[in-house]
Amino acid sequence: MYLSNSSLSAFVKCPAYGMYKYILKLTKKTSANPNRDALFGTIVHRALKIYGDTQSPEEAIKSIYSDPEGQFLSAHSKKSLAVADILARKEIRILQGYNIKEVEKDFQFPVGEHFWVGRWDSIIEDKGLVYVIDYKTTGDAEFQLRPNSQILSYYVGASKYFKNLGGVYIHVLRASDCTIQSFYIKPSFSEVEEWKDDTIWQMKQISSYIDLGIFPKNPASCNLYRRPCEYLPLCQSFGKVREVLMQNDYVKQDRRCLNEAE
Repeated sequence: MYLSNSSLSAFVKCPAYGMYKYILKLTKKTSANPNRDALFGTIVHRALKIYGDTQSPEEAIKSIYSDPEGQFLSAHSKKSLAVADILARKEIRILQGYNIKEVEKDFQFPVGEHFWVGRWDSIIEDKGLVYVIDYKTTGDAEFQLRPNSQILSYYVGASKYFKNLGGVYIHVLRASDCTIQSFYIKPSFSEVEEWKDDTIWQMKQISSYIDLGIFPKNPASCNLYRRPCEYLPLCQSFGKVREVLMQNDYVKQDRRCLNEAE
């Protein structure tokens, strides 16, 4: 079984949610307009990837204005194309001081009987040491700075690919004031071992759900983040009614299954 931070978190939050999202691969039909926060992050990440691949600031910035979905970012909002331009330029100036070794590099490594998969935003080298860089453009970035599965997996994964690992940098690109804050994290040995033990146990739990074909519902997660779970209508219906809802209100998304490697 192959699990990422997103898929493992989904099953931990609610096994039924994880089943609908990562086994049935369903997503609710929405309006034509994309989520603006997600779109802003995608546009900034893409620009930084292009810079890492080409070493051309001009090509990176050009990509910001060439995205056809960019029209959905209002010029008057905090997350506009102009703000994406400013933040990308500032981050590129930071990256110009380092040797960029990898950009959006997929990785995987064994954890117990299963595998953890993920993707680094950037791998840089500075003074003989290698560092992972992760970009955050979301408003809740502060919550993601604490030791968590994503950061720990970045570190553990990188330690298996690079012997001279220095740690992980989180670059928080703040649209609210067009600033970039850098946070350095190097997990301790005990933090890594505790993460491994927790992850192995969680993977065994998920594997048992799949083997039994039983995915318990967690009512406490139905209204997290001040909005109903997108699968709530399915959890509240049964039999033919649920089948009709799945056919009419949901579509299958091109999402990697748990039994598929990167």
